[in-house]
Amino acid sequence: MSEPETASVMDGWLDPPRGGRRPGVVNWTLGVDYLTDASSFESAADALVAGWQRRTDDGLLKPILYLYRHAAELHLKAAIKVANMCVAEPYQDIDRWLRTPGQGGHSLVALRDRLLDMLSRPELDAGDPPLGEESLDGRLLLELHELDPRGDEFRYPSRWDSNAKATIATGMPGGSDTVGKSVLIDVERMGADLSSLNGHLG
Repeated sequence: MSEPETASVMDGWLDPPRGGRRPGVVNWTLGVDYLTDASSFESAADALVAGWQRRTDDGLLKPILYLYRHAAELHLKAAIKVANMCVAEPYQDIDRWLRTPGQGGHSLVALRDRLLDMLSRPELDAGDPPLGEESLDGRLLLELHELDPRGDEFRYPSRWDSNAKATIATGMPGGSDTVGKSVLIDVERMGADLSSLNGHLG
């Protein structure tokens, strides 16, 4: 006699909500792309920042930074994919390059450099895109990369530093001096700057 199948907990989420609650739609777009996901992460961060004055929660700072940083990464990947379709000699296997650590992966600088290389091609005639280190958006992108070069700093409380041969705390705006101290941050200004960067990339 076979044992009865146990229903998945997640399958229960697919039951119609009761009591007039509104459901969400899974995979609500026809296609899966970087731009759609980038906009979703950006919208989540915007919502947390918008509610900051009603309910400040310092524990949300790292998730907010993570959401905006991940949105920037996805916006860059979306732009690279679009540019790659428009150039005379596209990069082969661009999807693999975008996912490979040490190439595109999670490096905002590597992604920016690839995008700028593509935008500089004569067939795109993009002029002088404002992502260089002399522009505000370019500087912010570089600072965000330096704060989280691998896209995982904001997900953990600490990381192993092979140079220092020690576990160090996750970097945050303000540097290492923020650990164990009350360093204040203008959350709404941070959100506006990062939202502006994402809007430009998008």
